[in-house]
Amino acid sequence: MITSPIYKDTIYTYSGSSLEYSIELNGTTIFRGKAYAAPGEDEIKININRICENYLDNYDIEPVFAGGGGTAWNAFRTFLLKDSGDTTLEEYHFLYCYDYGWDIDFGNPYLSNPITDATAVNFIPVMTYFDGTSVSNLGTSSHYTRDVCGAEYALYYLNARGGWDGLVIEGTSQRTDRVDRHSYNKTYSNQTIEYERNTYISEISTSWKLNTGILDDEQAHNLCWNLLASNRVYLHDLVADKIYPVVITNTQNIYNTYRNNDHQPIQYEINLVESQTKLRQ
Repeated sequence: MITSPIYKDTIYTYSGSSLEYSIELNGTTIFRGKAYAAPGEDEIKININRICENYLDNYDIEPVFAGGGGTAWNAFRTFLLKDSGDTTLEEYHFLYCYDYGWDIDFGNPYLSNPITDATAVNFIPVMTYFDGTSVSNLGTSSHYTRDVCGAEYALYYLNARGGWDGLVIEGTSQRTDRVDRHSYNKTYSNQTIEYERNTYISEISTSWKLNTGILDDEQAHNLCWNLLASNRVYLHDLVADKIYPVVITNTQNIYNTYRNNDHQPIQYEINLVESQTKLRQ
């Protein structure tokens, strides 16, 4: 039995010139193949994690936003490697994790790694817990202890380890709506107030510029690696108490330190666009 984070190349080695094999998940065969030894080699090497990685995720955070939480069933799964005779060759337990250089630490059950300890009104203290057999997303954590008065926004994001974290935005914020109008022309009389050019639909794309509070070197590194590179981010309007799915549009993540930032305080601008386009007809 092998337990490993999914980013880590996990090679099965078989002595022979060819091997018909399959990979099974929850009693269902998800892959069948036949592997051959490379020329001049007498062993076959199969990269198991690359076959299994599309069956792992930890995207189910909505129960936490609704005030609940529970097991993230797709975040830690068991795969069986079998030969053509249905004999199990190896059993793999893969954790949804892409924090390169980090391995599973059974002495530390937390997959969360928040950037700051800030909390605010309506903020949800998200946390992900891994007990060695399952992953759970929860809406409670003892990490967020410093109250920020007047905070307007917070972010919830899937970090590199596959856990959920939250960040209260302590700096300034700005919202912008971009409107793309689609129109057509029609005949009209200039003796009336009829339209010649008519807008039949408008696409509204909302974006935000958010500024963090002052960060230290470690917090800046955490933000660049875990938040700015995340593929799953939600924006929480703390005033309206509404959550939006968003996409980070920053394209360069500069790992600032107090030293390389000309001994100036470290602060980041985070650019976001709403994942869902609004329509107006």
